[in-house]
Amino acid sequence: MSENALVPSIDVATPERVSVELPVAGIGFRALAYAIDVAMLFGSALVLYFGYSLIGPSAFEVYQGLSSLERAAGLLLLFVAIWVYWTGLEVLWRGQTLGKRLMRIRVVRSDGSPVGAFESAVRNLLRLIDFLPGCYPIGVITMLIDRRHRRLGDIVAGTILVREEDFDLTRYEKTPERSQRTLGTAELEVVTSFLSRMSSLDADARLRIGRQLCARFGAKDAAMDEAAVRSFLESFGSGEQPGGMNAFVVKRVADWRLLEQLLVGLRGRTVTLADLSTVDRLYRRTSADLAHAQAFFGGTDVHRYLNQLCGQAYGAIYQRTGERLSGVITFYSRTFPAVARETMGYTKAAAALMGLGLVLGLTTVWLSPGGAALILEPTIIDHIQRRELWTDQLLEQLHPAEAAIAIFTNNLRVCFAAFAAGITAATGTVFLLIYNGVHVGAILAACAQNDVAGTMLSFMSAHGPVELSIIAITGAAGLVIGHALIEPGERPRGLVLRERATKAVQLVLGCSPFLVAIGIVEGFVSPGPFFPWPVKLLLGVGTGFAFWRYLLRAGLPRAELKPPAASRDV
Repeated sequence: MSENALVPSIDVATPERVSVELPVAGIGFRALAYAIDVAMLFGSALVLYFGYSLIGPSAFEVYQGLSSLERAAGLLLLFVAIWVYWTGLEVLWRGQTLGKRLMRIRVVRSDGSPVGAFESAVRNLLRLIDFLPGCYPIGVITMLIDRRHRRLGDIVAGTILVREEDFDLTRYEKTPERSQRTLGTAELEVVTSFLSRMSSLDADARLRIGRQLCARFGAKDAAMDEAAVRSFLESFGSGEQPGGMNAFVVKRVADWRLLEQLLVGLRGRTVTLADLSTVDRLYRRTSADLAHAQAFFGGTDVHRYLNQLCGQAYGAIYQRTGERLSGVITFYSRTFPAVARETMGYTKAAAALMGLGLVLGLTTVWLSPGGAALILEPTIIDHIQRRELWTDQLLEQLHPAEAAIAIFTNNLRVCFAAFAAGITAATGTVFLLIYNGVHVGAILAACAQNDVAGTMLSFMSAHGPVELSIIAITGAAGLVIGHALIEPGERPRGLVLRERATKAVQLVLGCSPFLVAIGIVEGFVSPGPFFPWPVKLLLGVGTGFAFWRYLLRAGLPRAELKPPAASRDV
């Protein structure tokens, strides 16, 4: 990221030894592009709905006649269709959908090269997680925390959204009012510094300071408007002669426009072998022009135009194949376990908070006859008093697949809420962890009072060890963020928050596939008498042991895994 820029950017070091800055698209650009895409998808859905209703039975009546499993399958197909829309267009249009194209933003890899099919598929698949529990709260919080405005899908896929701008260089091809004097090095530095910071100043300051500089360097018109001020100051060149920028643009603009045209053909695969050679030659010359503009015209439209043009050419020429699955494998085999071990103290604190809530829930219900009514829902209390569990009827009301989806969604809400609440200086995270412990403790106490504690423990045994571990880890992610806000140490709070937020996001992402797996167990294995309690207990203990062995040992060097050799006296 450029340190002096107000707008975040990524720096791409090209093989031509020229640094290209790609401005990052902020949350506003992304939201507008998303709204356009959603409006288009919604309009298409309405057309299909009314079109089908005209030629057949009402689509709503057909939906009403579907079973719960068929409805779940229909929702899955709808998500797949939407996923194909985003992924397909991003691949075909090189990182753009309809909304992104209208907002002039584009998905690229983190190194500035064009996004591939694998990266696009991953980032759009994880929209489901970013969207939870509704209207993208997880994605928005992640974008606000991340310095490059990436959501979870971007972080996992290694992608980023950059902005593209329209530049009008025709004004540089005209002869502006300019001074007949040549600026020295110090004076030229003052001019270029003002031009680079001009857009960050308010209108009155821009005009006032600009007129002062123009008058100092020989402008005759004391009442110049902002465009005339910019044009006059930009007319100075490298200090060798007046009007250097305009002469520079007039001399080189034909090659730049030709490169633009050839890049369009390159994207559309309509260029010849001779055109490819021309693209390579023009790109190298344009890179030299960018280096010159960075040195003498920094912050001007010419500099920004060349920066964008070189970035587009670099992305078109140096297309890497991408790490594909190896990046995901590395994350889960090394990165996630290492971060989990590094933040183990926070995980222990989260587990202690849930344990405290468990004790509070147990004692409240056990010692107070009416305590259960203060904590548990009336339907749960009614089932327990009849000496039956509400979970036994789960498979009677829902298909196991539908139950697994519902459980997975609920688990995601709990875990991501604990993570997102870290932004409240961890007070929300602490409350959620204690509350979940209180709820579990109250259920166990109520079940014990009504002689169904064994049945409840049998239900919890298959999925409980891993599920409670995941809640503790995602709660630790919230505590990590909250600690950065409360006690950043001697470094700037924003810098510490960004560093720790990255680790927190990695914890949440690492837990996501395990939530899917444990949701399947809780939907298919835990409820009902289909599996005897020893099988459930063995499954829970085995998966819990395997999960923690993975977290504590995965990615460690072999030397650290071996037990220390016994010393021998010679």
